[in-house]
Amino acid sequence: MSPPDLICGAVAVLGRPNVGKSTFLNSVLQTKIAIVSPRPQTTRGSMAGIYQDDESQIVFYDTPGIHQPKNKLSRFMLHQVEEVLEGADAALFLIDVREGLTEEEYLVAEWLQKYKKPVWIVLNKIDGVLDDKLTALEEKIKAQWPQWAILRTAAISGRGVSEVTQELKKTLPRQPLLFSEDDLTHKTMREIAAEMVREQCFLQLKAEIP
Repeated sequence: MSPPDLICGAVAVLGRPNVGKSTFLNSVLQTKIAIVSPRPQTTRGSMAGIYQDDESQIVFYDTPGIHQPKNKLSRFMLHQVEEVLEGADAALFLIDVREGLTEEEYLVAEWLQKYKKPVWIVLNKIDGVLDDKLTALEEKIKAQWPQWAILRTAAISGRGVSEVTQELKKTLPRQPLLFSEDDLTHKTMREIAAEMVREQCFLQLKAEIP
């Protein structure tokens, strides 16, 4: 049994395709478990990444990018997001600062407007972006969604990632562990290996294999 005062909870990581959700997950864990490629919808299903330290266990769920569904696969992917959000204690809404607010950000926000638990907007990919541009984007976001706090990260370098975990610790419940102390993800080694192969297919081939 884990101590009754342990900080422990599930966190949904949401955003449109290619905002850096999988890179963020890998950065939090300081281990590569989620595949990354420049192609949209690389992540097809949710993946749990289990962050642990002496005072907490935070289960981050990397989710498929939220987009307007066009086929059965798209609808299946969005159903995965719905399931993760339903069971989460908090949510991170990642935004690519280089792209700013697109139609898909407003779609993500529509989902989160119905969510009654804590939400943070995480401005990702801040490396190399001028402070003036970041400040202008923050002001626009505050005007649109004043109820959500804003954090800044560059997940690929790890900048700002620890600040996100510290903010989550202030809000997540205290309860027994959700996973074993030795677990890094809920996926099996076989599933992770299959994903790594798929990642290389994305990176090395001009078109996806059916």
